[in-house]
Parts: sequence; structure tokens; C-alpha cells
Amino acid sequence: ADHADIRNVRMLDVNVTGQYQVGGLAGEIGSDGAVTSCYATGQVAGDEDVGGLVGLNQGTITGCYASATVNGKWGYVGGLAGENRHQVISSYATGDVTGNKYVGGLVGSNWGYESMPATITESYSTGAVKGRTSEATDLGGLVGKIIYGNVQHSYWDTETSGKVISAGGIGMTTSMMKKQENYADWDFVNTWGIDADENNGYPFLALVVAVPDTEPPVWAEGFPKAVDITASGITLKAKIDEDGTAYYVVLAGGSASPSSQQVKSGKDSSDNPVADGRKGSISLTADTVGNTSIFGLDSDTAYDLYAVAQDTADNLQSVPRKLQFTTKTSASVSPGTGSGGVATYTISVTAGTGGTITPKTFKVKANAAQTFTITPDPGYEIEDVLVDGKSIGAKTSYTFNKVTGEHTISATFKKVEETVEDVPVIELPFKDVHENNWFYNSVKYAYEKGLMQGTGLDTFSPFSNTSRAMIVTILHRLEKTPAGLGDIFNDVAEGTWYKDAVAWAAANGIVGGYGGNRFGPNDSITREQMACILYRYAKYAGYDVSQSGSLTGFTDGGQTSKWAVAAMEWAVGSGLIQGKDGNILDPAGLATRAEAATILQRFIENNAK
Repeated sequence: ADHADIRNVRMLDVNVTGQYQVGGLAGEIGSDGAVTSCYATGQVAGDEDVGGLVGLNQGTITGCYASATVNGKWGYVGGLAGENRHQVISSYATGDVTGNKYVGGLVGSNWGYESMPATITESYSTGAVKGRTSEATDLGGLVGKIIYGNVQHSYWDTETSGKVISAGGIGMTTSMMKKQENYADWDFVNTWGIDADENNGYPFLALVVAVPDTEPPVWAEGFPKAVDITASGITLKAKIDEDGTAYYVVLAGGSASPSSQQVKSGKDSSDNPVADGRKGSISLTADTVGNTSIFGLDSDTAYDLYAVAQDTADNLQSVPRKLQFTTKTSASVSPGTGSGGVATYTISVTAGTGGTITPKTFKVKANAAQTFTITPDPGYEIEDVLVDGKSIGAKTSYTFNKVTGEHTISATFKKVEETVEDVPVIELPFKDVHENNWFYNSVKYAYEKGLMQGTGLDTFSPFSNTSRAMIVTILHRLEKTPAGLGDIFNDVAEGTWYKDAVAWAAANGIVGGYGGNRFGPNDSITREQMACILYRYAKYAGYDVSQSGSLTGFTDGGQTSKWAVAAMEWAVGSGLIQGKDGNILDPAGLATRAEAATILQRFIENNAK
């Protein structure tokens, strides 16, 4: 029906077979319909418009997932929906998908209307995407086909899907998919959670989980939001909704008082309204985050905390969850950052010019150990290493043992004294690059580092445009030319000088393709495309991408494509891309080889600091 509103329906182990508009939950959702906080697992098969949750979605799907194996005989086949004609928001699919045309890990097609494009926002997929026949076309890791549609802040696993291409979204490796920092602008407070012990390490939806089979039950993801533990008690932070949702808190395994507590929004112990929402030791305000304290706990003791959300009629509103934890004086844990309720602490890492410290800034579990390795670059040596601000000398490694708090480690490096005879002098062979050119030093830098070569024996062609293949190849050289994984694009042939570089970059989510399984290796790259590729590479390499600069100060900053805004803001904020004469950003302008050399030098030197 056009006005269907389906909520909180959890379909387990479905086995659905049909012909057209076939889904694990619904065949078709109409233009004003909505599906919210639902999921389906099992098997779904049909001819056309086949999806793990919905066959044809013309309404809105929010906060849902599907783990069904989906098989479509013809086309429009997706892990969540066969066709999306309106909206998919904060949802995901994990099942394998097989079809013959317009096949995607999340949706087969994102096909809207010129007046109302179809959208996919903050979603992801991990299932394998396969063609039923050798003639299968438009197979995408996330989306098979897009017409009058867009995809924002959405991702797919390039390794588990077997696809490095998609009509929309960004591909990431499995390890990248399991790191919260790689999900730009996602809400990991109210909508999503991520934990190595939940959902195989991938992001999970806070209020949509499978019903547990065993006792004790596993309580709903997202409850509690965070736990602060001290020797005197535990503080539970949870949300009380305006509709009067009640939360029951039960502490098992210890002599706590009270052992259980129920609270309703704005009610006292006699269920009478009160102004500030207090009840016993619980202080919560409607629709806000508050604290629930249960005292009487012993320090250094293991406990189980249970919590559940129910409405005023005692109907279950969330599936149970158990959080295990051990009390520690002044420790702080968060289910999203510590596995199993174990406290985690940040060790901040800073390496000066001339060397690196690995790993970079790192979170360590309480009482665990972590070793850091200090490595100077060629031509440099370690000058000093500081741990928590104190010098320990020129050490090549340092181990933090039994970590119980925040720490810092930093290193400074100095150049090795060399005689003139020991330093090789590399003369630029290019007749079209002169010392008075603004780009001379950058071209010399790129040439000496082996990142860029000439276009001829004695020419560099500084004003020629840079191709997509060139940029990818340069980054590939920076990584010492590792092998690529997965499929390759139709227009990237075996034996080409850029084939291995493109395969590596695509497999690691650094680049994506165009429609029709094309990469466009010889296409000239724009400044905003280059910013996006460097931004993804920086994330892949573990560099800090928190810098951000406003684009509004440029006369044409507003002309930056929506998909490139975050990357361009980072590039501007980190000084990689600067304005041209007249305060022009020129996001769609083509990047010349001289500009590419300059941007790359800034990028490398910034991340060596």
C-alpha cells in the first residue's frame, strides 16, 4: 500500500520465492510508505525486483538491515532492496547477491526521477556480488545502476564483495570497514555502534538486533550508551523518550543497592509526574541523556549489567543486552571503544620531520602492553625520544607496560652529517623546467623521489594535464608497488603501465570507477578529484585527516561537487590546495603536472612531520 508504515518487524530465517517484487519483509513499499527498524535473514529468490528486505522501495527505508541470500533471475537485485526509487537511510546488507543486470550489495538500482532523485545515505554492504551468467552487466559492490540518484557517506567491502567498482559509494577493505573513523559524518551516538565483538566487527544499528537464542540474553545494542565506573558505583547513561519509555536496570553478580530500578520519563516512584523527572537515585529528563547511579559496588570486581527499554504498557521496545565489566577506580569505558566493556586509553604519537613512529596514535586496553618502533628516514638519525614529556634518549623502540592511563610518545630526528662527495647530485634533464619556474623545486622533488618521470627524454611537460592513471601510479610508488586484489575495470587492460596501480588503489577504496565498469585511466584529473583520491589514500595510510578549511572564502568554493566537499575542505585546511589568482579555488579545473608535483610534495612533507 502507498501509505504502509512498517516498524520493528524482525523476520528470522525467511524462505521467500516469487516472480516480481519479492522481498524478505515486503514485495513493494509505496510512495508514502516507510519501513523502520526492521530486518530479515534467510533466503529470497525471484525473477525481477528482488531484495533481502524489500523488492521495490518507492518509500523510505530507515534503520534496517538484511542478511538474506538473494537470488534474482533477471535484474534489479540487491542485498537490501532490488530497486530504490526514493530513500534508504542508515541501513545495511550482509547477504550474498546474485543476478544478471543491475545487481548491488545494497540495492540493485538507485533509480529516481529528475524532480525527485533516489538517495542512499549512511549505509553499507558486505555481501558477495555475482553475475548469474557471463553476460551479466552493471554489477556493483554497493549499487549496480544509478539514474537520477545519489549516494552519500555510504560504503562497501571490496574484499568480501569481490567488487572494486560500484555505481555509487566508496569501497573500503575489510579492515577499513571495521574502523569508526572511516565513516564520515555517521552518528555513532544515537544511530550506530561499532565493536569488534558485535556484528563481526562491522557497524551495527543501535536499536535493531537479532533476538538471542541463549540465556542470559544479549541486550539491545546502544543500551547502555556509555558506562563510567568508579570504586563507589556505576553510572549508566541512557535516553528517556518523550512517550514515556521506561528503562529497567538490573545489576547481577554483586551486592549492589538497589539491585534493580525502573524509571519513566518525568515520573516519581508513585508514577506521578514530577518537574525534573527524578525517581529514587535516578535523574533523567525527557528526551535527554542523563545518569543512573547504582552504588555499593566493590572495586576490581566483575559484574554484569542488564538494561532494557519498555513502553508504559511494559511492551518490549528493545532486545535485551548484557554488558560485562570490571570496576576500576576512576576508569572510564565505552562499549563503542572498548571490547567487552574493558577500559581503553589513548597513546598519542608525534613524529618530527625525518622519521616515523609506528603504530600511529593508538588505543590500548587497560593493563595491556604496547610497543612503539621509532624509525629514521634515510639521511636522518634519531635525536631524542620523549615519553610523557620526559627524555629517554635516542631509542629505537619503547614499550608501555600495564597501561592504566593516557600517555604520549614523540621523537625528533636530525640530518646525518655528510660530505659533499657523499651526496649525489641529481640534475633535472628537462629543458622545459627552469630554476626560475614556481614549480621547479616541486618537480625536482618528485623526480628525485622517483614519483614522477618525464614525458620524454628531456621534457617534463609541466603544463600538460595529469591523468587519473598518473596520480594512482604515483601513490602506488609511494607504497612500494604492492599487488592489487579483486576485479579490474573494462578499460584497464593487462600489460598497461598503470594496471597494477589501478588494481591496488581500487581494491583499497582509494579510487572508484564510472558507470559501465570504466575507470577512465587517460581522463584528465580535476583538482577536486585529486583531492578525493589523496583524502582516501591518507585514510588508508593512517594519516591525520582532521584538518578542515572553509571553502566559502573562495569566489567559486560553492561550485565544489557535493561528493568532493569533505575532501576539498581537508585539502584546503591542510594547505595542499591553495587558491589561484583572484581568490579562485577552481575545483573542476584540470590539474597540470606541475600542480600535481606541488600538491604531492606538500602532501608528503605534511605527513612526514
